[in-house]
Amino acid sequence: MPDLLYADHMGYDQAKLVCEKLLEQAASDLAGGVELTCARVGQISGSTKTGIWNETEHFPALLKGSQMIGKLPKVDGMFSWISADIAAEAICDIALQEPPPRLVYQIENPNRQSWRETIELFAKELQLCEVVPPEKWVSVIRKDDEEREATLDLRE
Repeated sequence: MPDLLYADHMGYDQAKLVCEKLLEQAASDLAGGVELTCARVGQISGSTKTGIWNETEHFPALLKGSQMIGKLPKVDGMFSWISADIAAEAICDIALQEPPPRLVYQIENPNRQSWRETIELFAKELQLCEVVPPEKWVSVIRKDDEEREATLDLRE
């Protein structure tokens, strides 16, 4: 197994690397017996047609939490989302290729966006004037969750 330092220090990324390497080994062991391809997909967003996005995904959940507490987290860096229908089309194209495709494909939006600019846009659109450091945002979210649970306990 390769050194997991090649993956980010997150279990999810490390698990993806382990799965990729297991597929690579299986392809080698079964040479000619089976065709294997791994599509590594970045963050999938809503469809280009409807914009509907799974509410439990990272960004919609972040916005929902921000609306509940009236604050947005200050986030630095860049992100790259790919619409669900575009990702699906890319996967279909890969699966239907002749001759057999390579083992690993990285499917992502090549255009990077600024987190800071996106957060500022949503702060304006959602009328949330306070943008706070991520640690404070998480702290307020946790406190809000505890208060909601206490309220639910009182109702029972």
